[in-house]
Amino acid sequence: MRTQWKLWSRAVCGAALVLVAVSAARGAETGFVDRVYRDAAGAHKYVVFVPHAYRADKEWPTILFLHGAGERGSDGQRQVQVGLGPAVRMHALSFPFITVFPQVEDLEGAVTRGWLPDGPDGKRALAILSDVEKSYRTDKNRTYLTGISMGGFGTWAHAAADPDRWAAIAPICGGGEPSWAPKLAQLPIWCFHGADDRAVPAQRSREMIHAITQAGGHPKYTEYPNTEHNSWDKAYGTDELYTWLLKQQRGQDKAAARAVHHFTAATTQATQYGPVRPYAQPPGGQAGAAQEPPFIPAVAVPDALYVRLGRDMLAALADSLPFIAPREALSGRLPDMSQVTSESGYTFNVTMSGITYSAQLTRALIEPVDNGQLSVALYLRNVNVVLGQTYVSGSGRSAVVGPVRIVLGTRRDLPLEFVVQPMANRGRLQFRLISSRFRIPSDNWTVGWPASVQVSGLGMTEGRVSSSLVSGISGDPSRIENQVRSAIPTMLGQLEQFLNMSQATDAVAGLWPLPVYHPRVRSWPAAVSGDRDGLTIVLGISAAALGGDRPQRPEVVELSGV
Repeated sequence: MRTQWKLWSRAVCGAALVLVAVSAARGAETGFVDRVYRDAAGAHKYVVFVPHAYRADKEWPTILFLHGAGERGSDGQRQVQVGLGPAVRMHALSFPFITVFPQVEDLEGAVTRGWLPDGPDGKRALAILSDVEKSYRTDKNRTYLTGISMGGFGTWAHAAADPDRWAAIAPICGGGEPSWAPKLAQLPIWCFHGADDRAVPAQRSREMIHAITQAGGHPKYTEYPNTEHNSWDKAYGTDELYTWLLKQQRGQDKAAARAVHHFTAATTQATQYGPVRPYAQPPGGQAGAAQEPPFIPAVAVPDALYVRLGRDMLAALADSLPFIAPREALSGRLPDMSQVTSESGYTFNVTMSGITYSAQLTRALIEPVDNGQLSVALYLRNVNVVLGQTYVSGSGRSAVVGPVRIVLGTRRDLPLEFVVQPMANRGRLQFRLISSRFRIPSDNWTVGWPASVQVSGLGMTEGRVSSSLVSGISGDPSRIENQVRSAIPTMLGQLEQFLNMSQATDAVAGLWPLPVYHPRVRSWPAAVSGDRDGLTIVLGISAAALGGDRPQRPEVVELSGV
């Protein structure tokens, strides 16, 4: 009896020791864990997902997730609600990555800069990642970076700033600078974008993939057809991405990695959402696909439905404007400038021609005001105005001055403010300019020295002409201010061409009243009205002819109400 008791006691003690050992090995709360990071600026909430199978006796792969603009704040929770968080939650019991969810706290800054590695939120994201690495057993050779929209831009930027930090990156619906390509060429990359994304056009990802490929890299690129901005639902919703990530490690044999990477990038892989295809394949499907017949309207409903853009929606549109504004809207040619001036008792005619401009849009504000008008502020940085040729003549003297570069917004962003009247004209949304304002503070611009000067006539020297021209421009910024304001109609024209009601087409097709078929439809603005709380756009819809007899004019159907 005593022997049996000893054996039983040893068994209980042994079991207890095993339980203690297992408990110590686990030693951490699992699932989504709320944490706080503290620095000199105060307390910052974030979330870390700890795999349910986590044990401290092995190293775990880690993902740093950078959220989009809509999840900014300081609640420490929004960043888990969109993007990677829902995907992790759906597979929480088996998800194998420690996943870090920091949050951008700056609500006012430009969304393109929210996660930049030299900004406060970008620096804090890396500090939080380091904090997690100290608290949990992580595999530093398998640390991955991914982000959506604003976080997609941040993913590219962090990877370019420190490519050796990451085993692989997966930027989604973002963009970066093609000049970063040499730094990224050796980094495993799988980029995702929606072909119909209007918040951040797919061209931004295509440019990066093309540049990295040209630099010798072998990035993977998936562009989902018929998909708008939230391509992250598809990218994070399948196992392929996570399987691929787990195969990537820092320090792995580069030749072998490139060979595998090149093979997968060059092979079309079917998924439930569409093909994973290399950059070289054009969007829109395989070659030889049937061409869509021309759109010939057979039926038109002028006042079919309306779209209400309240203050919150206009603010969201303003947040996305730095992403969606066509680049040609921020660059172009300005009209010539002519004036008569006096120097040393002589009168000269001065003509500046070949004037070009380019600018970087960092953020925007859009607010409704009286009479259905919109107040718009575009915050510009590094506005380059180049005076191609300046001709000076008078009193038997002349000079031809080569390019002069003027840079505005060298220290801080410059607001270009204007009021527009939105209207519907012949089925298109247009903006009539009401007023504008632009000022250049004296400490926020520079005038460069002319690249070349050719002079003719008594007393005309290169130094005197150059000095007079630079001081004349610097002393009267109103001329440059007027030139910048003169570019607003061109900007609006480019924006009008870019903006249309195609986003509403899918919804309109679902509302089509005839149950027999769903024709190809197009929507168009029929009327625009507004108040201090927002803008209302009344949409008309047209349905294409099905073939056979094609009417010269569409049949107009009047509804009893919008």
